[in-house]
Amino acid sequence: AIAAIQAVAPSVLRGAVPAQKRAPSKALSKFASGDANTSLSPQASTGVTTTSAGQSITIGLPSTAPSVVTATGTAAFDNNDNSVVVPVLKTNGSVQVVTVSANANAPTRYAYPVTLQKGQALKLIPSGQVVLFDAAGNPLGMMTAPWALDATSNPVPTRYEITGNVVTQVVDLHAPGIVFPVVADPTFVWILGGFGYHFNKAETKQLAANAPTTDVSILCGALPAVYALGCGAVVVALIGTWSATMKHAAKAGRCIQFNYYYVLPPWIAEVSC
Repeated sequence: AIAAIQAVAPSVLRGAVPAQKRAPSKALSKFASGDANTSLSPQASTGVTTTSAGQSITIGLPSTAPSVVTATGTAAFDNNDNSVVVPVLKTNGSVQVVTVSANANAPTRYAYPVTLQKGQALKLIPSGQVVLFDAAGNPLGMMTAPWALDATSNPVPTRYEITGNVVTQVVDLHAPGIVFPVVADPTFVWILGGFGYHFNKAETKQLAANAPTTDVSILCGALPAVYALGCGAVVVALIGTWSATMKHAAKAGRCIQFNYYYVLPPWIAEVSC
C-alpha cells in the first residue's frame, strides 16, 4: 500500500508526521501548530481527532482492523478485504486518509463516521467538497473534493455521499481500463481566511425574486475590498447553480449566507435568521 502511494501520489507522504508504536490508549502520532492540534488513535473507530480555534471533530476510519506502523513510519490498517487504510497527519495541519484498493474485489465504498460538536453540521456542496459548518452557518473546515488514481496515475471516478454524519467515498473500481492498485483520498482541512455575509429575510427575498439573473454586484458588493477583487467573474459562472437555494430559503422564511473563502469556490448556504 505504501509503495502504491509513493508511486502515484508521493505528495501524500510529504510533510507526514511519523507514527510510532504505542500502547492502545495512546496516540500513534500527533501534531500541534498554533491553535490546531491533531492526533491519530490506534483504534480505527476513533480515528483522527483534530481541533482548531475551539472547534473539534473526530473522523472515524473505514476499518475494523488493528493498526500497524510500517517501516516508513506510516500507520496503516489492513482490512483483509483487498484494501488498506493509511491515515496521514500533515505538518500543514491537514489530515489525509488514503485507501489503497488492490484489485476489483476490494470495497467500492469507504465510510467515515464523523463525531461533531453541538451545532456543527456537514453539507455536500456542488463542487464536490464536504463542508463543516457551525450553528450559525459559518464554514469551519472541509473535506476537499475526492480523488482516486490507478497505478498509471489515470483518474478513477469517485464522489462523496453523506448519510447523517457519515461521509462515504465511493470509488468506481469497475470503470474500464483501470490498472490496479487504486489510491483514493479524502483530505480534511480547517478553513483559514475568508468571509461570510448574512443577508436578512428581505434581502433574501429580493435576491430570490431575481434568480437566476440576480445582480452579481449585490453579492460581491457585500464583501470587503480584499475579497471582492475577482469576485464578479467567479460568481457569474456559479450563480445559476444557487437559484434553487435562494428560492427555497425565501419560501421557508429563512436567510442566505454568501460564503467567499480562500480555499473554496464561493457558494450560497441557507441559514436560520
